[in-house]
Amino acid sequence: MILRAELVVRLEGALLVGGYATAEGHLDATTAVDAAGVPVIPTSALRGALREACTRLARGEGAHACTLDAPCHGNCVVCALFGAPGSGTDAVLAGTSVEGGSPGRLMLGDARPGSSLKQPERALRVRYGVGIDRQRRAATPQVLFEREVLDVPGLELIAPVVAEGLQPEAWSLFERALPLVTGLGNSKSRGLGRVQVTLRSAALAASAPVHAFPANVPDGELGIVEIEALEPLVLGALSQTSNFLETLSFVPGSTLRGALGNAAARLGTGPEFHEIIVEPSTCLLFSDALPARRGDAALPVPVPRSSLACKHAERADHRARSSPAQGGLPMPRDGLLNLALVPHLLERHGGSVVSHRCPVPTCHGPLRGAQGQWPPVPLQRRVVTRLARDVYTGSALHGMLYTVTQIEAGSVFLGTVARLSARALDLLRRLSSVELRLGGGRSRGQGRIRLTIRAGGVGLGAAAVAARRKHYGEAIRDALPLLGERAGLKARGALAVLARTDLALAPERCPELLLKALYGPDAPRARCVAAAQGTGWRSGWSEGKNGAPAGPRPLMPVVAGGSAWLFVHERGVAPNDARLAQLEAEGIGALRELGLGRLVLDHELFCAG
Repeated sequence: MILRAELVVRLEGALLVGGYATAEGHLDATTAVDAAGVPVIPTSALRGALREACTRLARGEGAHACTLDAPCHGNCVVCALFGAPGSGTDAVLAGTSVEGGSPGRLMLGDARPGSSLKQPERALRVRYGVGIDRQRRAATPQVLFEREVLDVPGLELIAPVVAEGLQPEAWSLFERALPLVTGLGNSKSRGLGRVQVTLRSAALAASAPVHAFPANVPDGELGIVEIEALEPLVLGALSQTSNFLETLSFVPGSTLRGALGNAAARLGTGPEFHEIIVEPSTCLLFSDALPARRGDAALPVPVPRSSLACKHAERADHRARSSPAQGGLPMPRDGLLNLALVPHLLERHGGSVVSHRCPVPTCHGPLRGAQGQWPPVPLQRRVVTRLARDVYTGSALHGMLYTVTQIEAGSVFLGTVARLSARALDLLRRLSSVELRLGGGRSRGQGRIRLTIRAGGVGLGAAAVAARRKHYGEAIRDALPLLGERAGLKARGALAVLARTDLALAPERCPELLLKALYGPDAPRARCVAAAQGTGWRSGWSEGKNGAPAGPRPLMPVVAGGSAWLFVHERGVAPNDARLAQLEAEGIGALRELGLGRLVLDHELFCAG
C-alpha cells in the first residue's frame, strides 16, 4: 500500500537552513538553494526535525524508541518511519560487522516554494549579528557576522511524502508529531527558523505509471535504457573513510539492477524473480549508463584511448567547425590506424614521426590524447555540505560535517539492456508505478529516478553492425595491405573494437580473449595489430550468497572503458553480423550482469581522421 501526501512548511519568520560560509567569504552563513537559485529546505533538515519530534512523542507516550545503548535495529516505530543505522564504515572495512541498515518506509523530498514566490532572488536577505562570548553570555567586541536568510513570513514550502508498507500506528505517530516541529535550521535560539508544519492531500496513491516499458521486444533485440534523475544523485561504490564523498559520473548497471531487484522482491522472490533478476545466465543485462541529452537517439560512448584532440577544443574558432549534434566540439581524430602502421613503416623505411597538428588555421597546435565521452555532455554537479545527525536522539552531531558531490536533478543517462523476454517485460510493467531510487542519500531526498526502456535504437542490431563494418572497411581499404604485412597474413578485412564499459578481463590477456570471442574457430587466421588499452579497478557491495558473507567486493582489476583494439583477418574469414550484434548486446567476460563487458564495433569515431 502506497500513501502519498504533501508536507507543508509555513514560515513564521526568517529561515536559515544550511548555514555555511560562501567560498568567496562574502557571507558567514548562507541558506540552502537548488541549482537554479530557488530557496529550498533540504530533506535532511526536514527528516532530522521530524525524527526528533516523533522520538519525543513516542517516549512521552511510553512507546519503545531505540537509544544509543539499546539500538532496536529497525524494530521500533520511529525506525520504521525513518530507518535504522547499520554497521559503521570502520566495522565494514575491517570486516568485523556488515550488518545493513534500513532506510525506513517514509520518503521525503526537498521542500520547495509554491507558485506564490515569483522572484526567488528577492526572498533572500542579509541579516547582521554580533558575536556572543559563550563563557560570559555577553556580546563580543568587534565580532560581527552576516547571514543570508529566507525572509518571507507566510511563505509555504511543500515537500512530497511517500509512505510504502507503513503500519497504521507509525503513520498515526507521524501525523500527531507534526505540531511539535516548531523550528528548523540554524540560529533557532536567535529567533530564526520558526515554522508551522502540516500535512495535506494524504490519500492512497493511484496506480499511475511513473516508468515506461515497451509492449514487446523481438527476440535478441537490444533495449535502450533512459534514466532521468528526478532528485539529485550520489553514485558511488564503497563507503568512504573520509568526510568527503565523490560521485561517479555514470550509472553502474549493478546499481540499476539492484534498485529493480529490491522493487521486484516486494512482489515475491519465486522462480521468476531468480530467473529475471538474480541468475547471471538468464537475468536482465543492464549496461553502465553514460550522461546524455534528453531525446538523444544514439548511445554515448567513451572516447577511444587512441583518439587525439586539441587542448583548445572549446575555443570559439574550434567550435565553429562542429555541429550541435557533436555537443559544440570538433570530433577527435583517431590514431588507432597509426598505432598499427607507424612501427611497421619505421622498421621498413626508417625516417621520423611527425606529430599531428590541429587543423584549425588559427591554432595549429599539437594534438594530445582525448578524454571524456562522445557526444560530449556536460554533467551538472554541485558540492553540498551537510550536518550529520544522531539517529537515536534526533539531534545534531556536534562538529560532524560531511561534504557530498551530487549530480543535479534533471540529468539524463543512456545505457542498454539485453534479454528482454516476454516474462521480463511483464515483470517490469508490474513495477511501472513503483518508486525507484539509486545510490546514496536515499533517505535524504536523493536518488529518485524515472526509468524508460525503448525497443531498439539508432546504431543497434545486426543491420547496424553490417553498415558500420562496411563504412569502416571502405575508410581503411588502402591500408589493408600494409596491415597484412604488419600481421604476417594477407589481410582482407578488419574490425575496430571499442570498450563501451569496463571489461572484467585479465588486462594482459585481453587482446587474445577478444580475438577468440570475435572470430571463434577462425581466430588463428586473424591478428590484433594495435591496442590502446587502459586499466582500472571496480568494486562494489555483495549481499552474500552460497554461504559467502556479505560485505564489500574485493578490488578487481579491469580493462578500462574507452580501450580500443584493431584486428585484421584473411580472406574467407567473415564474422557473422548477428553474432557480433549479440556480442555487443550481451558483452564479454565476467560480471556482465553488473554492467561490465559491453563493446562497440567499428564506431564512427574510428573513421575520424
